[in-house]
Amino acid sequence: MKLDAVKQTFIVECDELLSSMESALLVLEKQPQDNDSINAVFRAAHTIKGSSGMFGYSGVVAFTHVLENFLEKLRQGKFTVNSDMIAILLESGDYISELISLYTNAEKYVLDEGIKGRGDKLLEKLAKIQPGMVIESQAEKTETLETLAPAGSSMPGVSNPNWHISLRFSRDILKHGLDPASFINYLSETGEIKNVVTVADEVPGLDDLDGEECYLGFEISLRSDQSREAIFNVFEFMMDNARIVLTEPHAPIQEYRKLITSLPQSSQRMIEILREMEILTDEELQSLALESETAITKEPGMVAEEDKSETDAAAPDEVFSAKKDPNTVEERTSRSVSDTAANFIRIEARKLDNLINLVGELVINVANIRQLSENNGDKDIIEASLTMGRLVEEVRDSAMNIRMVQIGETFKRFERVVRDLSRQMGKQIELEISGGDTELDKTVVERINDPLMHLIRNSIDHGIATPEERKKHGKNPMGTIRINALHETGNIVIEISDDGEGLNKEKILRKAIDRKIVKAGASYTDEEIYNFIFEPGLSTSDVITDVSGRGVGMDVVRRNIESLRGAIEIDSKPGVGTTMRISLPLTLAIIDGFLVEIGSVSYVIPLDMVLECINISSEDEISKESGNFVNLRGEVLPYLRMKEFFNVDEADNQHSQDNIIVVRYGNHKAGLMVDRLIGEYQTVIKPLGKLFNNLHGISGSTILGNGTVSLILDIPKLIKHATEMENVEIKKE
Repeated sequence: MKLDAVKQTFIVECDELLSSMESALLVLEKQPQDNDSINAVFRAAHTIKGSSGMFGYSGVVAFTHVLENFLEKLRQGKFTVNSDMIAILLESGDYISELISLYTNAEKYVLDEGIKGRGDKLLEKLAKIQPGMVIESQAEKTETLETLAPAGSSMPGVSNPNWHISLRFSRDILKHGLDPASFINYLSETGEIKNVVTVADEVPGLDDLDGEECYLGFEISLRSDQSREAIFNVFEFMMDNARIVLTEPHAPIQEYRKLITSLPQSSQRMIEILREMEILTDEELQSLALESETAITKEPGMVAEEDKSETDAAAPDEVFSAKKDPNTVEERTSRSVSDTAANFIRIEARKLDNLINLVGELVINVANIRQLSENNGDKDIIEASLTMGRLVEEVRDSAMNIRMVQIGETFKRFERVVRDLSRQMGKQIELEISGGDTELDKTVVERINDPLMHLIRNSIDHGIATPEERKKHGKNPMGTIRINALHETGNIVIEISDDGEGLNKEKILRKAIDRKIVKAGASYTDEEIYNFIFEPGLSTSDVITDVSGRGVGMDVVRRNIESLRGAIEIDSKPGVGTTMRISLPLTLAIIDGFLVEIGSVSYVIPLDMVLECINISSEDEISKESGNFVNLRGEVLPYLRMKEFFNVDEADNQHSQDNIIVVRYGNHKAGLMVDRLIGEYQTVIKPLGKLFNNLHGISGSTILGNGTVSLILDIPKLIKHATEMENVEIKKE
């Protein structure tokens, strides 16, 4: 794997770890005794520190190391969780994110004093929360990491100036997709490998040899000025599948005794390897041999080497022992987690986009083949094209499913926003999330994030009042914002609701009149008045703040949602609260459509919005003059004559029939009168150019099997137009 690819993986993983850290901290603030959340925060900081060390990001390593020490004491129950601590830990996560961004966006980055100072201030704040806690500065820690003293430095050290690394791998490490050789090669990035000895004592005979298992171990001599953490971090991704023992330059002879007694090979075999590698002098080897003989001599009152205590066996330098009982719960759990992880792979979004584009072209070409086969009348080719069409449809669905992601991860990001803004504004607000497992196209999820953020900020600022004001109205001082996602008629609906005071209709209407958006004296429905907040420059806030008040944002929210072929509705009740309801298509790439003709031009209607097709007579029409209503089994249904809507010349009306397609979007329903019904059609959505931005009633285009272009009808806007005409007729009456 190239370094750039490794670095990109590092960035993505750090982003995920920081996100999980933030979520765990927010849970911990509400449940201070939740040990799982404490452990999750610690693991995230520890993993980021280790991964950063692989790339030499000393600033990240230094800061996270100090933070990790604090979190370790928190895990031990030495500190009490409080809101101030959570706030500083959240800021620390932001700081780590900024450090990683600085390092990864530059070939070589050195932290300036300003950045270091910010980190030191965060650590100082953390120290003040818990009296008696001493935290060294980030600058001091950086220096400490670079000049780490050998363990047991009070004892005389050996003459060897190199690091000695002992590696023993679990048998199934290759099955986990890990190549020991690649890690050894990568180790050369930290210094010069002076010597490598392959330990092949456990390789079985040919009859028992399994090509998928690893039987080898390695003893490595490394000349490096890197810290212990930096060298350990080379093996960060394989620590669960290997035993790694690291002995520092000029370490005491006692450390080598611990080394040879902790490995599966005999003491004599390990001494031979050390002699072969010229790690120790003859005098040091002789001393080591005498100590080893003494250690393995079983005398009355002594513990034999094979029965030694856990404390002696787990030397300070040892990270993980691969010699586990395969029947233990711990080992079974480890295998289960590894097996599960192996079922997932990380794919670049660019590759998925390319796959979807290719599938789209395939859909168009299959439609072309089907058209040609029907024209030729060859039954065999027609049957083959139908079979190919079914297979392509399965490929299409599979490709689209790959792009589907749960929207819950996006929702969780708003927990931090609600927490910080509510405290900033002196309010008490909690966020409730439901429907997080609802899946949506990745592109839609990315593009809906900003509109959702703005709506939530508006709920915090405008919707929910301060605790004192809520008490005056007999409400709980703690306000609630709810986010819910659900599937509805082939679309996804996202609801953002609050239990505030609701929208002030009079104030909105007055502002709209002042802004000359509407004329004074006219009557409007509640829905029409609420929709005025989406007009540019209209704000009901009397005070301009960092959050809102300039009338900029809600118009952008609606425009962004409509660019996704979506719609937004408002439901507000005075004194109860407000709900913003966003309807979105599940995907933006390929849909099932219903092909119709208006005049001589074909159009596509998204099939999931079609309820039924009816052929009406003149008796069914309630108002022939207005042409806006039809009697649908006793229900008054507004409809549009699409010829009139698109100004189609009557002379170009060869298939004139009174066909009405009943469509629904959200809670609204209307009819579209067309000239001819053609049938279902797989539709590859092609965006329209900027020249067509103001084209009413059209949301995109597609290419038919015969190569002609067909326009996709914008059903939400057409339904809105039909219902507005209905309201006009009602007002006239």
